[in-house]
Amino acid sequence: MLKLPNEIVQLILSYTPREKLVACLVVNRLWHSIALPLFYHWIDLDTPKRYEVFLRCLLYSKVNKSFVGNLVEHLRFHSPDIRFTHEEFAQLVELTPNVLTCNYTVPVYKKHNQRFTNRWKKLTRLPKWHEDDPERLMSSLGHQFTHIAAKSIFLHVACSFALIKADRFCNLTTLEIQKDSCTSHTGLSLLETLHRACPNMTTLSFHITGQPGYLDWDALLPAPSLTSLIIPNLNAAAYSSDWSKYIQLKYPHLMHFSINFSAVNIHTVATIPIPAITLSSVIASMTRLVSLHLDLELISNTSAAAFKILDPVSLQRWLNDEPRQHSLSSFSWHCPGNRHFTNFDSTYTMAGPTTIGQLRSFRQSAFHGSDEWLLDLMYVPLQEPGPVITFSRLVTFYIDPGMRNGNRRINVLKLLQSAPALLNLTLRNCSIDGDQDPLENLDTLHYHPLQTLHLCRIIVCKAHSDGPDPLDMTRLVNICPHLDQLMLHECRCQTFLLDSPQHTFSRVSVSIIHLDGTSYTKLTLVLDDDTNAPVSNSLFPNVIRCKSVDHFDGGKCMDTIFHRRWSPDKKWY
Repeated sequence: MLKLPNEIVQLILSYTPREKLVACLVVNRLWHSIALPLFYHWIDLDTPKRYEVFLRCLLYSKVNKSFVGNLVEHLRFHSPDIRFTHEEFAQLVELTPNVLTCNYTVPVYKKHNQRFTNRWKKLTRLPKWHEDDPERLMSSLGHQFTHIAAKSIFLHVACSFALIKADRFCNLTTLEIQKDSCTSHTGLSLLETLHRACPNMTTLSFHITGQPGYLDWDALLPAPSLTSLIIPNLNAAAYSSDWSKYIQLKYPHLMHFSINFSAVNIHTVATIPIPAITLSSVIASMTRLVSLHLDLELISNTSAAAFKILDPVSLQRWLNDEPRQHSLSSFSWHCPGNRHFTNFDSTYTMAGPTTIGQLRSFRQSAFHGSDEWLLDLMYVPLQEPGPVITFSRLVTFYIDPGMRNGNRRINVLKLLQSAPALLNLTLRNCSIDGDQDPLENLDTLHYHPLQTLHLCRIIVCKAHSDGPDPLDMTRLVNICPHLDQLMLHECRCQTFLLDSPQHTFSRVSVSIIHLDGTSYTKLTLVLDDDTNAPVSNSLFPNVIRCKSVDHFDGGKCMDTIFHRRWSPDKKWY
C-alpha cells in the first residue's frame, strides 16, 4: 500500500474512521501530510477537558509554526458545560481562520463582533450568535453565507437595514426560517424581500402560522432556482388561497415538496371554508415534482380543516390515474393512526400498487383493512414461493400498520422478496411472526442487499401465540451481508440473539423491552471473536456477537461490552 499513488492513498484514508487516523499519522511523511487535514477537518468537543486539550494543541502549533488550526473547517460543541469569555472565544477564532460552520452559542456585542467578522472570512453557515448584532453581521458576512437558519423576527430586522441590497446573499443556497415564540411570523412581503436578497437560493423552509398579508400580484416574479420547499409547521387556521396562489406562481420548478400539518386548534378550525385553490391543486400543477412528503399524523380528526385545505381525494386521484400525471420517485403519507377516512372510495393507502411500483422511496403510516393487496405482501402465512406483486425499484420502505389486525403478523421474508432492491427498511408498531419470517425460515431467500434495518415498537409472536417470544436475527443478518446499520427500539421479545461473528456494523442501537413490557433486558456485546462456536442462549439469553461495531448505543439495556472470545466449551476467557 505504501507504493500506491498519493490520490489513491488520500481516497482510502478519507473513509478511515477518525480514531484510526491517529495511527496513520505516524506511518511516514506522505501519510502524515494526507491524514492530518482529515483529522482536523471536523472537530467535535463534548467536554471542557477536551476543549482545553484542543486549545493547547492549537497554541502549541502556532508557536511551532505548523498552524494546524488552518485545517479546522467545522466546529461542534456538544456540551453546555463548555464555557469561556469573549476574549477566549476570540482567541479560538483567531487560531481557526478557515472555519466554515460553528454551532456554539456565545453572546456577541458590537465591540467584539468585529473580531469574528474579520477573522472567520470563510464562514458559510450562520452561527447561533448571529441574533445579537444582525446589522453588522449581515453587512460584513452576508455575501459569503451558503446556509442561514434564523428566526423570522431576526430576518425582519435584518431586511429592514439599508445595507441589505438585492444581491446581499448572493451565495446563499439554503434558508431556514425558524418559528418564533412571539407574534412575528413569515408573510409574503418578507418572503419577497428574502428572494430579492437571495437570488441563487435552492432550498427554503418556513412556517405558515399567520395570514399571508398583502402582495402586489402583478409585480410577482418566479424564483426559478428554488427546487426544494419545506413547510415544517402548517396551521390550517392561517391558510388561505393566497398561500396556494403564491406557492403555485413563485415556485414553478419545485422538485421536492414537504408539508407537516400542525395539530394546533384542530377542533376549532374545522368550520373554516374550503379554499378556492387547495393544496392538491397546487401539487398537481408541479410538473417537475419528484419527491412529495405529507404529514398529517398529528391530526386526529379527519373532518378537521387540514383535510379540507388538502383535499386528499383529489390528491389520491392525481397519484394513481392512468396515464401517469407525475414523475414522483419518492412519496410519504403520514396519516392519522386512529381514524378512518369515511369519504374515501375503497382504499386507505394513498398510493396504489402501480404508483408504488414506480417509486424508489415509499412511507405509509397507517392502513385500513381494505388494503388487502398491500397487506398480503407482508403478512403470514406465506402461501406462494414468491410475491404476486414485486416492487423492483423500491429502495427505501417505511411501514407502520399501527398494530391493526393483531392476529396478522408481518412476514419479513415476504416483504424482502417483494422488494429485491430494498436498502432501507423500517417497521413500526407491528408484530413479527416467529415461525414464518426470516428469523426462522430462509430457505427461499439466500441473499438480499439490505443495508439499514430499523424495528421500532414491534412484538415478536409465533403462530397462535400472544408473545412475546424469542427473537433470533442471526439468519436474517447472514442473508444480508451488506447490512450496516441495525436499530431495535422498544421491541418486545422474550430473548434476543444475533450470532454473526464475521459481520461488521457501522452502527447498532438497541433498546429491547422484556416480557411484561416494562423491564429492560440486559444485553451482552461480543466483538472480535474468531471462533465459529455458537453462542448459548441458556447462559447468555441476550447476545450480539459480531466482528466489529463502529458506534454502539445500548441505552438502558446495555449490560457489558466484551472484547473477548467465545470458547467452544461456552466459557469466556
